[in-house]
Amino acid sequence: MSAATSRRPVFYPNPSPSAGEPFLRGHCSGLGDGPVTVTPCDTGGDPVQLTAADVCPRSEAEPEEGVADAASLAFLNEPSLLDNIARRYAHDRIYTYVGPVLLAVNPYKTLAELYSREAMDAYRGRAIGVLPPHVFALADRARRMILSDRRSQSIVVSGESGAGKTESCRAIVDYLAHHSREEAEDLCTAMLSASPLLEAFGCASTLRNKNSSRFGKLMRIWTAAGGASFSHSSIETYLLEKGRVSNHAPGERTFHFASVVSALGALGASRGEVQSAAQILGAVLLLGNLHFADDEQDKAKAEGRARDGLARELYERLFGWLVRRINTSLAAPSAAPAAGSTAASASGSVPARASAEEGGSCYVGGSCYIAILDIFGFESLGVNSLEQLLINHTNESLQHFFLDRTMRAELAMYADEGVPANDHTLVARFFGSHREHASIRLPDVILASGRRMPARKSAPPDGTRFVVAHYAGEVEYEASGFLSKNLDALHPELPLLLQTARGSLRVRGLAGGFSKQLESLMATIGATTPHYAAGCLDLPLVLEQLRCAGTPQLLQLMGRGYPTRCEFEALASRYRPLLPGFSPTLSSRDFVAALLAALRLEPATAAKPVADFALGVRRVFFSAGAMATLDELMHGSQADVAAILDRVRAYVARRRWVRATAAVSASLWLQRRIVARRRLAALALRSRALALSLPAARRWAGGARRRLLEHASASTLAAAERGRVERARLRAARTAAAVA
Repeated sequence: MSAATSRRPVFYPNPSPSAGEPFLRGHCSGLGDGPVTVTPCDTGGDPVQLTAADVCPRSEAEPEEGVADAASLAFLNEPSLLDNIARRYAHDRIYTYVGPVLLAVNPYKTLAELYSREAMDAYRGRAIGVLPPHVFALADRARRMILSDRRSQSIVVSGESGAGKTESCRAIVDYLAHHSREEAEDLCTAMLSASPLLEAFGCASTLRNKNSSRFGKLMRIWTAAGGASFSHSSIETYLLEKGRVSNHAPGERTFHFASVVSALGALGASRGEVQSAAQILGAVLLLGNLHFADDEQDKAKAEGRARDGLARELYERLFGWLVRRINTSLAAPSAAPAAGSTAASASGSVPARASAEEGGSCYVGGSCYIAILDIFGFESLGVNSLEQLLINHTNESLQHFFLDRTMRAELAMYADEGVPANDHTLVARFFGSHREHASIRLPDVILASGRRMPARKSAPPDGTRFVVAHYAGEVEYEASGFLSKNLDALHPELPLLLQTARGSLRVRGLAGGFSKQLESLMATIGATTPHYAAGCLDLPLVLEQLRCAGTPQLLQLMGRGYPTRCEFEALASRYRPLLPGFSPTLSSRDFVAALLAALRLEPATAAKPVADFALGVRRVFFSAGAMATLDELMHGSQADVAAILDRVRAYVARRRWVRATAAVSASLWLQRRIVARRRLAALALRSRALALSLPAARRWAGGARRRLLEHASASTLAAAERGRVERARLRAARTAAAVA
């Protein structure tokens, strides 16, 4: 190659990522094991000395607007993924596929046409990949699969606070309502109407998001018995951050509940229930103004903790009642109300005990359902406590489940495309390093927090900090206060103030109860066919949020097999212009096969399932780095391209010669078979004629045999008669002689 073309385009880390993009573009002479000299191409600065591990190859042949599925990128690495998302974001294309996952970047502006009724109609009945990436595509696939497979579906929407998870869930419900019958549309509309109430009581203003969801929400839309329409729906909630009622970080606020109390009547709540809810909220607010003055500081702190515990308890009960009231309004007309709601309506009071677990109780008369999970994202704050541990443990479990299902989907796609894959190797190589995350037991961590905790980072002398290596990175937790937060019980004297309330007050462990809810959630999602959507808050923070969403683990999993896959037509249209004068009559599949063979890339076989590439039915699959080799060779010097063209032509000529000789051999073989068949047919005809003449021959032989027997019998009789006559003549002669 010439000096101008021997430079390899790469990405390298930005020395000042806070001032711009995390990765910069440059060129280097090659990627080896030693130091690499990178020449910046954007800033025009001096060459930079880096290690090979810090440099990632990039492609200069990607379209300006990016590609819809990042799995078709020439290089499937973090910088290329981030660059593709940025390209699409610049053209208002906020959705991008990464294999089975839909990534969404918050546009921070209204894109009316993106969610219009016309867009909903366009995605109806269309397979994934036919139209540009969209959350409507996920919703439509779930809608179609629940009808075709008769299996429940789930759509998991995750991401950091402010990434647009709630808006994505609204778009999904709106799409399902648009393509449902009139009664089902009313049901979905009721779900959308209930969302502002849940947001008011479960969302709060944080430093990053003015409407941050501080609880997990699972919405289920059940189908009717026939499966053609939706019959009813339900909502389950868990891990309400009730500690925000009494404590929140500087610059943040508590829940937005005060402005929507009057809207409770829309759920069918009586005037007495609305008044009771307002009184409880008023009590929570007044408790915040209650201060204790005591000479003993420890006693004052204990009284303050009792006050905060009462406020949290009241708010949690109210939130649980709200969820149950919403489920009652969303149930089918023939369905029985949720537990406790009938008594509440009769008395006009708010139920005393309505935890998140009880608030999730719902009517389950439908045969199948579409579950929409609005889950909080991974968190790593300045100070991380028990709430962050529970949130991150949830994301850890969901991530492990997601990777397991993704691996199964990858193997299923290989089977559909006829691509050889070593299933056991793929499973063992990937999950061997991830099993320890599934064995975390929250109660053990909570109990251990009461003792001196070992720290892997710098920690204060009391040793109350510890570090957990999550899939998204290491997080340092402050263990002080774990036991008090986990012991989610009221002060012993406070139950007397609530003795008129129905339901039992019990001492319960927050982590233990949450573990049960998490197990139930994983069982629910595990019984469905999942679909995934991940939201990103802002373009400058996309890389960090992609890591929190587990995208590097997804790339790692895909890299175990064939991470890059391209349609034959797309690959042919990409590289045909680089080979001028080449025959355009060759099919796209044959062209790709000829090109890869000419570049001496090794194809996969049943004996060797892991190779440079594998040809499927509709696309070609590349192993990690193989697409890079192809792209580098095809963008070499003119002499290199000419040499490749000669090898392609030679390969095509050899293939044509092989096919021609095979055709001649097949023709000769066919001719021999035709002659043999003709001879066999003549022999069969003669045999058939012989078989047909055999009965006549047998009849003729029988007649001849009878005639011979008759002739023999006649001859015998004639001879006997002649003998008798002769004997009579002799006797007469003797008699005459004797007389004479």
